[in-house]
Amino acid sequence: MFRNIPIVTKNLLIINVVVFFLEMFMNSGDPERSSLSDWGALHFFLASDFNPIQFITYQFLHGGWWHLFGNMFALWMFGCMIEEAWGTKRFLIFYIVCGIGAGLCQEIVQFVQFYYMAISQFPQAGFHEVITILLNSNLNGACTIGASGAVFGVLLAFGMTFPRRVIGVPLTIVALIALDLVNTHPLIDGILTLLNNLFLIAIIISFANPMNSFVRSIWRFFFIKPIEARWCVMGYILLEVLLFLKFSFGDSVAHMAHLGGVFVGFLMIMLWRFLDEKKKKETAAKYNWNNNNWNNNRSRPADDMEYNAQKKARQEEIDQILDKIRKSGYDSLSKDEKKRLFEASHEQ
Repeated sequence: MFRNIPIVTKNLLIINVVVFFLEMFMNSGDPERSSLSDWGALHFFLASDFNPIQFITYQFLHGGWWHLFGNMFALWMFGCMIEEAWGTKRFLIFYIVCGIGAGLCQEIVQFVQFYYMAISQFPQAGFHEVITILLNSNLNGACTIGASGAVFGVLLAFGMTFPRRVIGVPLTIVALIALDLVNTHPLIDGILTLLNNLFLIAIIISFANPMNSFVRSIWRFFFIKPIEARWCVMGYILLEVLLFLKFSFGDSVAHMAHLGGVFVGFLMIMLWRFLDEKKKKETAAKYNWNNNNWNNNRSRPADDMEYNAQKKARQEEIDQILDKIRKSGYDSLSKDEKKRLFEASHEQ
C-alpha cells in the first residue's frame, strides 16, 4: 500500500514522522538544550525568537502522537487523490503555500489578541506605543505547530476537485461536537475525547484488517454514513468557524490557522482555474488558427492543380483550332470555334 502513495505525499508523510521522532529524541536530552520545537515552531512575529523560515518549519512539527496521526491520516486520505489529479509540482506548491497562509492568518490573529490585551492595560497608548510594549514583552511562548493548516487546504481541494465523492462521517461524534458547542461540560468533553481516541484506534486496526469484527462494530456504533465531499468540507469549515467564535483564544487549537489554510487554498484553486481556463482558450484559439491556416494551405495546391489542368485543356483546344486554320483556312472554322478563338484572344 505504501508503494502506491504518490511521491510528494509519501515524502511529506516520511518527513513529518522523522521530524516527530527527532523532536522526541532532542527533548529527552539536556533540559537546558534548545529543542527542535523551540527553534522550528512559528513564533509571534514581534517575539525575539521569530524567524521567517518558521513559516515552513512549523508545518512539520507536532505536539503529540494523536496530533501527528490525525494530520497524517488526513494527508494520506485526501492528498493521494489530489496529487494524482493535479500532479506532483502543483500539489507540493499548494500544500506548502496553504501552510504558509495558515501561519500568516494565525500571526494576524495573535497580533490582534496581543494588541487588545495591551490596550486594555494601557488605554491611553497609541499604536506605536503598543508596538513598543509588545516588542519589550516576552512573547516567545506564543507559537504554533502542526500541518493542520496545510491539511485543511488539501481537504478543501478534495471537496472542490471531487465534490460528489462520498466520505464516511461518524454522525455520533458530530452530534457530540454540536452538543459541546451549545453547552460545554467536562463530562461531554471527556466522552468526546474518549470516542475520538476509540475512533482513531479503530482506523489504525482497519489498516491491518478492514473486516475486523471489532472495527465493524465501532463503525456501526458511530453511525457512519456516506456524505458527499462538498458537504463534508463545508461542515468542517463551519465547525472551525464556530469553534473559533466560541473559544476565540481560549483553547490550544489554532482554529484561525485551519481557516487560513482553507482561505488561501480557495484563492489558489480559483486562480489556477482562471489561468487554466485562459490557457485553454488561448490554446484553442491557436489550434483553430493553425487548423484554418493548414486547411487554407492544403486547399491551394488543389486549386492550382485544377486551374493548371483547365488551362492546359483550353490551350490544347486553341492549338487544335489554330492547326485547323493552318490546314484549311479561317473559313473552315465553325461558329463555336470562331467564338472560342475570339474569347481566347481576350484572355490574360
